[in-house]
Amino acid sequence: MELGGDPERVGVGGDSAGGHLAAISAIAMRDEKGPRLNCQYLIYPVTDSDFTRESMVDNARGRLLETEAMAWFWDHFCPDHARRAEWLASPIRIDDMTGLPPAVVALAAHDPLYSEGLAYARRLEDAGVPTIVKVATDLIHGYFSLEVVGTRCLEEIQTMNRLARPLLHASATGVIP
Repeated sequence: MELGGDPERVGVGGDSAGGHLAAISAIAMRDEKGPRLNCQYLIYPVTDSDFTRESMVDNARGRLLETEAMAWFWDHFCPDHARRAEWLASPIRIDDMTGLPPAVVALAAHDPLYSEGLAYARRLEDAGVPTIVKVATDLIHGYFSLEVVGTRCLEEIQTMNRLARPLLHASATGVIP
C-alpha cells in the first residue's frame, strides 16, 4: 500500500462524538459484512442520550464538558427525541453486540459521559466481546486533547495507546506479531 498500511489490520477509534462514530461504524461494518475490524478504540464515547445517568448528574457542572452542553449537542445532532432511542443515535441501545471487534474503552471518572461509557463497555463484555476498560479516576472529559497541560494526561494517553496497540496489530487470525 502506498502509505504502508495493512488492510488486514484496521480499527476504528475516536473520542467523545468521535467515539460515537467509531462505535456505530463498528456495528454497521459488522451488520453490512464490511471489512473485519481488529479493534474499536473508544475514548469517553457518547453512547446514550439518557441525561439521568449518575455521571450526567454528578458531573453536570464545573468541568470541561457539562451536561447542559451535552443537551445542546444532542438537540443539534438529533433534535427528534424519539429517534434518540435508535442505535444510530444511541449505540448502547442496539439489541445485539455479539460479533463486534475487541474494544479498548478509555473513560474519565469526572466526565458526564462516564456512566454511559462504562455501561457500553459492560454490554460489550456481556456479549462476549473482548473489552479493556481503563478509568482515569483523576481526569476529566477531553483529557486526550490536554496532554500539553500536564504530564498526567500524557501518561494516560500513552497507557491507553499501549493497551490498544496489540489489538490493532493483531493479524486477521488474531495472532499478534
